[in-house]
Amino acid sequence: MPESSVTITGIRILQLLSEYGMAVGGLVLAFLLAYLLHSAGTTWRLRGEDLQEAPLRAFTLTSLLALLIVSNAGFPWHLASCGALLALCLAILAGSDTRLGQQERFFATRLHWKPIYARTALVSLAGCTVLAGYVTWQAVQAERELVRAIESAASLQKPQRAGAPSLAERKAQLLQAEREGITINPHYRKLSAEVAVVLATTGDWKNAIWILESMVASRPNVAALWMGLATGYSQLGQHGQAQNAFAHVERLKPDAIGTRVLEVVLLSRSGQQEKASALLNNSYDNGNYDYDMVQKGYAIGIKTKQWSLAIRSLELRNLRWPEQAADTYFRLGTIYADPAVQDNSKALSAFRMGLAEVPVEEKENFHSQVPEPYRSQL
Repeated sequence: MPESSVTITGIRILQLLSEYGMAVGGLVLAFLLAYLLHSAGTTWRLRGEDLQEAPLRAFTLTSLLALLIVSNAGFPWHLASCGALLALCLAILAGSDTRLGQQERFFATRLHWKPIYARTALVSLAGCTVLAGYVTWQAVQAERELVRAIESAASLQKPQRAGAPSLAERKAQLLQAEREGITINPHYRKLSAEVAVVLATTGDWKNAIWILESMVASRPNVAALWMGLATGYSQLGQHGQAQNAFAHVERLKPDAIGTRVLEVVLLSRSGQQEKASALLNNSYDNGNYDYDMVQKGYAIGIKTKQWSLAIRSLELRNLRWPEQAADTYFRLGTIYADPAVQDNSKALSAFRMGLAEVPVEEKENFHSQVPEPYRSQL
């Protein structure tokens, strides 16, 4: 079996265990596998008149095997259609066990049917059908509103056409559709997240935040949602709430580089530049950094005029991402040429190395952006 298939299978089993716990999930798995093995053995041992049950049992067991394979390969076991098929197959096996006289404890037994049972079952089925219809209608309504919100969000990023609704009108439609969808189903995290991302991209953190808040209310263990909330709170200057959201991120992903990058951003935006710089340098010392971190380090160094931090961030970027050497050397040269640093030899050296890394067709453009007097010395 390919490695990817093994991984996916493991994920589905772990999903069952994580959602229902080791005791319940493990018991369900153990009981299901034991029953299927027992049924397969019973089918294999059929003789005489009992052989008439063999085709139906073999067909049902094969269907269950296919269902489990498909479930592990992409569809979760708790998907409605998968659950219905699983229940139907188990019911067929239970009926066959009864006809074969399998009267062991916990197995299917014959029920002495009475008219009252039939009437009760019909009433229950009718109630379930009405309830299922109502739930389905609500699901359709919720998804329709959320999709409408996504379409409106996508229009915010496109140029306004003549005669089209204004930006304010489109945003109002977006927010109305999103609120109506979330009111019906506050747990539909995938579609709501798409709208929140677009709003955050356009700088509307106020509305992005309430969408994210509705999502974390039902999905408190998704680190990406808390990261978005922490970023949004900090953008609005709500640093206390940002730290509360960051605490959840650290709880979920304490060792992730992205968590440290977010901490640097929050510290910087709350005015704690020294702590942010210390955290960056500590991460650099330990080799625990990624592209986002060195970018943040450079931005913070430039903003706070911590030239050594900005230079170190660029040097690390050049070391690990040499394909951006031209841009990195240009930025280094600009820092060394700044009057606050004023190291002419290093500035000229950086500009020369940057020019050497630039493709031939872009050398003239690079050369024109180098400040004098370094341009004439290249």
